[in-house]
Amino acid sequence: MTKHANILPQHIIYLSKEEKSWHSQIYEIVGQEIPFWLIGNIGESSRTDQVWNCVQYQKVINHFLGKIQFVQVGDLKNNAPALKGVIDLRGKTDKSQLIRLIYHSSGVLSPATALTGLAAAVEVKPGSLKSRPCIVVEPIRLKAYPQMITPEVVIKRIERFFAGNPLKYLRSIQVRHLRKIIAFWEKCRWDSELLEQARMAKASTNFLKNVPSYPGGYKGRGLVICAGGVKYFANAWICIGMLRKLGCSLPIQVWHFGKGELDDRMARLLEEYNVECVDAQKLVCGTEAEGLQGWPLKPYAILHCPYKQVLLLDADNMSVVNPEFLFETREFNKSGAVFWPDYGRLDKQREIWKVCEVPYRDEPEFESGQVLIDKEKCWQALNLTMWYNLNAEFYYRFMHGDKETFHMAFRKANKSYAMPGTPIESLAGTMCQHDFNGRRIFQHRNWAKWNFYGSNESIKGFLYENECFQLLDELKGKWDGIISGSARSAPQNKAGTGSKRIVRQLNTKNSSVTEGRGNDVVFRAVVNTYTGYGLHTFQIIRDFMRQKYRLHIRATEFDEQFSPVPSWIKNKIIPRKQMYEWELLLHPPNIPVTKGKKTVYFTMWESSRLPRPWVEYLNGAECIIVPSQWNASCFSASGVDRPIRIIPLGINTDVFRYSPVNLNGPCVFGIAARMAHGGVRKGVNEVIHAFQKAFPSELDVRLSIKAFPDCKVNHVADPRIHIIRQFLPERTMGQWFKKITCFVSASKAEGWGLLQHQALASGRPLISVQYGGVAEFFRPEMGYPLDFKIVPASNLYTGCGDWAEPDEESLIQNMRAVFKNRDEAKLKGHKGALAVQSLTWKKSNQALKKVLQEVGMIK
Repeated sequence: MTKHANILPQHIIYLSKEEKSWHSQIYEIVGQEIPFWLIGNIGESSRTDQVWNCVQYQKVINHFLGKIQFVQVGDLKNNAPALKGVIDLRGKTDKSQLIRLIYHSSGVLSPATALTGLAAAVEVKPGSLKSRPCIVVEPIRLKAYPQMITPEVVIKRIERFFAGNPLKYLRSIQVRHLRKIIAFWEKCRWDSELLEQARMAKASTNFLKNVPSYPGGYKGRGLVICAGGVKYFANAWICIGMLRKLGCSLPIQVWHFGKGELDDRMARLLEEYNVECVDAQKLVCGTEAEGLQGWPLKPYAILHCPYKQVLLLDADNMSVVNPEFLFETREFNKSGAVFWPDYGRLDKQREIWKVCEVPYRDEPEFESGQVLIDKEKCWQALNLTMWYNLNAEFYYRFMHGDKETFHMAFRKANKSYAMPGTPIESLAGTMCQHDFNGRRIFQHRNWAKWNFYGSNESIKGFLYENECFQLLDELKGKWDGIISGSARSAPQNKAGTGSKRIVRQLNTKNSSVTEGRGNDVVFRAVVNTYTGYGLHTFQIIRDFMRQKYRLHIRATEFDEQFSPVPSWIKNKIIPRKQMYEWELLLHPPNIPVTKGKKTVYFTMWESSRLPRPWVEYLNGAECIIVPSQWNASCFSASGVDRPIRIIPLGINTDVFRYSPVNLNGPCVFGIAARMAHGGVRKGVNEVIHAFQKAFPSELDVRLSIKAFPDCKVNHVADPRIHIIRQFLPERTMGQWFKKITCFVSASKAEGWGLLQHQALASGRPLISVQYGGVAEFFRPEMGYPLDFKIVPASNLYTGCGDWAEPDEESLIQNMRAVFKNRDEAKLKGHKGALAVQSLTWKKSNQALKKVLQEVGMIK
């Protein structure tokens, strides 16, 4: 039945004069006063035969579309879907806010709940009906009365209140305004994150309840290493070689994804160490794990390997003792699991506790470079770990990679584990872990991975370092670094041994190279497609090849983690030194020049001082090239006494081209960063915090964050904030810049500022400090300079002088300025584009060629 509710004989809840003067939440969202009706909690969509559910409510809403604006209130516990065309405030009102909403409302549609009581109890606004209309929908659950109230009956009842009464339908101008608001609301619901969290929490609980018992069939003990591609294969070779040298006789499996990562030739090399290679790509095909990549392979390999007791080691982790004794420890035999501590501890406020429904514990995070598991004792927890990783798209928002999936799964499954009490001992780029007696047993080179192509610096305190260098040289003698099964690699022509290869050109039709001294360039550089140095490498190779120089590339670092390196670059890579006298080195200033060669060192640095060893590296070069006067001054002040030349870097103007700022739709702020080594310098999380303070409730504003899967970006349940956690090629990045209104940088220092230049070239104004390399091109007419203070550089930059810490209030004010005056932002963006459009890669490389000619490196 339906009722026109006057449940209470008179109003008994009154608002103060001050409360009546406050705007409702609807005004704060819409920007103007509009009439609206409230809808209370709806039934679950699956119970269509007994309660009024979302289907019936939606019919009523659709009928009054353009006439009545409905606002959905209540809690989120029943997981019922949000209605379409409503302003959704479920879970967003406290008691006082709900009472004010009722006071401002024109009517209420709800089952018999507290909302219907409040509809009668809260006084009505002057000029409205004496009693607030309230349509109470009550379900009929008696078998004798199978027919439910129809939406048509409710529609007729509501229409009666508008016949000859003060209640009015929406005006056309209000309808047009609301359409824009609702369209944005539908696309970016405030509660979507909470609903997803509730759904995933429920799903994980159900999964855990239904994990089958341990199936048996697993036998013995063994080691599992996940390694594919040149980078990780070289690390795994050293890891396995040291295990065998230390007397470890356990069987070892190396897991990978297809022959594009580990081909038959590589597998045969590992056979001499009694290693079995497992292609996970074949196993996951046609299963729920299809498409599995990256970190999730680790729990998958543990779960599916044939061993009952498993020691998982990262490829870049090296044992310094035979680890077989760990299987016999009292701690492992008691609990069936041993994990090792990471540096940090999960803060009580971290969302992951709530997301996984695990009570907070003050304990270390897990470091999953080594994991010891007895599958029989840990079957439930291990399967839940795998489930978390199969749903990594959701869970990795709240944690960094796979490591905390083990932590949360074991706690949620109430499964005990053991953990050595000795904290990590830190070496340069290396985490050292210990046994239960405090003895060092693992050296995890997570930031100092072994480099197959380039140099590997000595790390003070690193045990068995000479043996590792010998193993790497042994691998180089047996393997040329080419994966023949890779679709990413072009077939290589060989002449004699693998180290003597025919150099292929970018365009074979126009690849003739003038023979003679001075046309060969040994280029030692970072080879990847996603870092600033990697992109710079790409441009130098391309331009020099077009000018008919013969390139010999020595990779200081080779990485295809996020995207493949083009085959025409791979074909130029050589594994060993060349006989030529000169070398062009493009790298951060933290590696020495090659002994016996004259070097032109192209580099840059962010903070104001260089560590003393780096100064010595640079002073070993014939000439230093930096992109800014800032670097030249800081390098000289640090003690660099070699000639320093300044060559600004370039912008790919074919991609980053001017387009005017869009004056319609939401105001979109953008920030992009590769947050290596924790991301302290880039300030991405500071921008998130400032954005939410600048715009606590505005709907027509957004923040777009371009990061990478391994970037530690704080997750926030704010649908206005969108985090892109993947590699984007340059052309896609160009499109990303066009979609934003303003580029925000809270970076504390830049050697040059590639992303800032790209943003300006795209016509996007810049919010940034005027400090470091950025100060040489960034002017107020191009954007919004931030206030800042000079502070000592921190984290990995500790001891490297100073940098600029942006002022949060200034960041907030400047974002508000863009939001309030987009026309000004558009004008600033246009001026910025004009100022940087001449900074092309062609111009930069012409200047580089001139320097190399002047020092005598090339003709």
